[in-house]
Amino acid sequence: MERTLDAEDLMICHADGPMCIAGVFGGKDSGVTENTTAIFLESAYFNPVSVRKTAKRHALNTDASFRFERGIDSTITEYALKRAALLIQEVAGGEITSDIVDIYPRKLDDFQVFLNFEKVRKVIGEELPKETIKKILVALEIKINNITETGLGLVIPSYRVDVQREIDVIEEILRVYGYNNIKFTEKLNATISNSSRTEEFKVQNIVANQLCSLGFNEMMANSLTTPDYVALSEHLNSAYNVMMLNPLSNDLSAMRQSMLFSGLEAVSFNINRRRNDLKLFEFGKTYHNLPSGYEENKHLTLFVTGNRNEENWSQAQQNLISFYLKVI
Repeated sequence: MERTLDAEDLMICHADGPMCIAGVFGGKDSGVTENTTAIFLESAYFNPVSVRKTAKRHALNTDASFRFERGIDSTITEYALKRAALLIQEVAGGEITSDIVDIYPRKLDDFQVFLNFEKVRKVIGEELPKETIKKILVALEIKINNITETGLGLVIPSYRVDVQREIDVIEEILRVYGYNNIKFTEKLNATISNSSRTEEFKVQNIVANQLCSLGFNEMMANSLTTPDYVALSEHLNSAYNVMMLNPLSNDLSAMRQSMLFSGLEAVSFNINRRRNDLKLFEFGKTYHNLPSGYEENKHLTLFVTGNRNEENWSQAQQNLISFYLKVI
């Protein structure tokens, strides 16, 4: 597959052109086949933000991007390279034919954080003994650089890429200390609001209670859906789709313009599991990107299928028809 690159994409290249997208995806010329006899090993650290943006831009979720976009230890690249070379030598009978070339133009320093004891007390809600805090930090291999009356100067090890701020350190302390060990007061403060509920909410509650008394079950569908559903109705316009900037998948990349399809998904899910007699309703919103601006509309949808009631000794089964909804 050919891909159109962006100016922000980091590439690994040889003299004649690009080979692969760094930290994301390999290329045709950089792959290994049954005929491969010589391999050039590269062990590198890539900027997590750059890798994440490139992976999203090209919709490539790979093992490499999964690791690099979360951050790795920049100090073990040489160790990883040696380990890979030794495994090839031991397992596949390879031969190491060159020395290691280390290029490290801008050294990444360990994170330095000042931990304020008062901030620890405010966040945790309890004053932990200073010696306990120090003991936990040492156990986490966090170096205490200096000690003052108000706090500690810390050096975070390079492999802890998830601990870069003071609040991250406090979270680590609390995790090791134990959430269950934090005492809480028996006094509970609460404020009762004197404001009344909106009329719209009252009407929705009345309608919902009425439908439940008629045997309906309330459903709540995801407002995110696939943009392909728009093509199934002549009343919808693909130009009005509200698209997600960072979708989890193509099936969840647009806000729904109609509540019909999410309801039909629920009906299909139940029927496929032999639940044919359904009475469902949903209060929800639809979303439109109109020329005049974004618009949200609230709707109530009803779905009925199968039989109106279960068969019993006093009444036979009755099929649900459209007139049933008119009666409601």
